[in-house]
Amino acid sequence: MAESFEDYGDLKFYYGFLPPNAPGPADIRVTGAVLHRDPGFETANLISLGSDARAEEQDVLPQGFKSHSGFWGSAVTGDEIGSKLWLLGRSVITEEVLRQAEQWVRESLQWKIDDGIDADIRVTATRGGENQINFIIREHRTLGDVVNQRYYINWEAQRLGRLA
Repeated sequence: MAESFEDYGDLKFYYGFLPPNAPGPADIRVTGAVLHRDPGFETANLISLGSDARAEEQDVLPQGFKSHSGFWGSAVTGDEIGSKLWLLGRSVITEEVLRQAEQWVRESLQWKIDDGIDADIRVTATRGGENQINFIIREHRTLGDVVNQRYYINWEAQRLGRLA
């Protein structure tokens, strides 16, 4: 059987939803004996955005937090993996918080520029209701195409501990 482009890449993550529209835990899918793959960078983006990057000493930790956190995979790879978005989890969504979120999303995806995948990454964060931040990530690939992706973070789900 000939291999196709879809036979390569990371395992593809699929997210279910818990009420009220909060992302549930990630899962993988299998068809027959074949794991679904992500030949692009969707899974890599989800890991970059959804994993907790270690906070710097000067970063303000959310109330009640004592740990600077960090993704265990960073110790294995030697590269910082994840985002600092977790630091905003108990913040009131203001323009300042939206600008900080944009910066931390860009930082979490900087590896794609460093590795030559993207030439530029632009992030726009907007308020999506009382407890939600919406992100539009526009990636300008080094080969010339542009990829737009949308994500969101639901603060209420984080507060209630429903995010994986």
